Amino acid sequence: MPSQNADLVRRMFETFPDLQQRLKEGTLPIGPPMSKDIVWDASDIRLPDAGDGMFRGHGGVRRFWMAWLSAWDDVSFDFELYEAGDTVLAAIDQQNKGSEIAVPLRYAQTWTFEAGEVVHWKLYMDQAAGFEAAGIERQGADPAP
Repeated sequence: MPSQNADLVRRMFETFPDLQQRLKEGTLPIGPPMSKDIVWDASDIRLPDAGDGMFRGHGGVRRFWMAWLSAWDDVSFDFELYEAGDTVLAAIDQQNKGSEIAVPLRYAQTWTFEAGEVVHWKLYMDQAAGFEAAGIERQGADPAP
């Protein structure tokens, strides 16, 4: 049975297609379940005008989404979730579509929770590194239902 944390991450992924444009425009309010002090670590990727890829707080999460989505007309993905204590790992296969190109990406994210809030998020461009960081043995690991 999945935890509340895995259910919450799953709902965020499932609602993403409907919210994508508002995230891109920066008009979607960012709030709970994201902690007001969240650390949003996208340092594995280099986004234009994003400095070292470290974002903090709700405003930082908003800036990340605006930067990440600005280059694409549409982002779609498949994902599997895995749990390790207070961390949920998302293994993602994504398609970024622009006006003339489609770019596939395979990566992972960790979502770390405290008291029902996301306090830390990290993107790993190498899925194996994400599994290792979460302490999940990829071979034989069962996704959260």
